[in-house]
Amino acid sequence: TALPIYKLNIMCDGEHVPGSPFAIKVLANANYKSVGNASGHSKCVARGPGLQRGEVGKACLFSVDVSNAGHGKLALSLTGPAKTDLAKGNASAGFDYQFVPKVAGEYVVRITFSDVDIPGSPFTIQVSSDGAANPAASAVKQESNRVRPAA
Repeated sequence: TALPIYKLNIMCDGEHVPGSPFAIKVLANANYKSVGNASGHSKCVARGPGLQRGEVGKACLFSVDVSNAGHGKLALSLTGPAKTDLAKGNASAGFDYQFVPKVAGEYVVRITFSDVDIPGSPFTIQVSSDGAANPAASAVKQESNRVRPAA
């Protein structure tokens, strides 16, 4: 069976660009490499108490499940009143993260997948020294970029 040929019109200000319309043949079962998942961000899930509140000197723990997201770049950034390392570990459905705040205040974790915020991101975490929220004004940014390997 002959495959259909489609015409692709590309226009600028109502005029065809040079070469338009273009003839395109769509092949059945073509081999291709996925370079990203435009809707994968919506299939990521971040959870854990470390995305809501924390206490100075104690680990704020959370996980990011990317098992249904497809291929793409998972990136996290942590901002807060003092530089704080963001540690990553592997989990069965994604990644486990933790940070240990040294200063009370407001911390923000931004999680993106293929450069788009996942549901709920950015997350604001109130860190206290004695269980009470104590927001601070300054911010130091640290990023941890991760690429999910092809399956």
